[in-house]
Amino acid sequence: MLLCDISAVTNWIQAVAAVVLVVLTLFTLLVLIRYAADTKRIAEASVSQTENSQMPCLVVTRLYEPSHRPIGWGIQNQGTGPALNIRFTGFDGGNKPAIKPTPPLGAGEERLLSNDIEQVFLRWPKDFRLEYESLSGVKYFTTIDNAEDRLYTEFHKPPAVVANLTIGDFLRSFRQFMKSRR
Repeated sequence: MLLCDISAVTNWIQAVAAVVLVVLTLFTLLVLIRYAADTKRIAEASVSQTENSQMPCLVVTRLYEPSHRPIGWGIQNQGTGPALNIRFTGFDGGNKPAIKPTPPLGAGEERLLSNDIEQVFLRWPKDFRLEYESLSGVKYFTTIDNAEDRLYTEFHKPPAVVANLTIGDFLRSFRQFMKSRR
């Protein structure tokens, strides 16, 4: 009889141990999922910081000679990185503004576009737009509204990408990992 009781107690202890092991495994899995999501957010924040440190910012401004005599309207890169693939609202003699390309601008550089900008401001004062990209290919644009002899400038950058790591993402990554180990 005593042998039966010890066997039952041993079976009961093994069952409890198995349940505890399953609970601990699930808890570990949840911690790993959270860790993976946090790691992904940290990586994205790092990419975002790198992009922000090299972000161009183009504006329309009056350009001046060294003697402080105005020479006309131009665009200036007031950001910290180069602006590539620049396109702007220009004038081609028609009844609508035309999109025109211009060469890249490094940080702090400026380019005289006096005739184009002046004509657009006279004909379509709310339609001036600069489109450009950073070194990493992120697209930005600046809009300028020339109302009541004042320039209203708005800088637009793409919204931040928010990471949402799901259990499905985790399981897909785990399956890929297991396949790569074979």
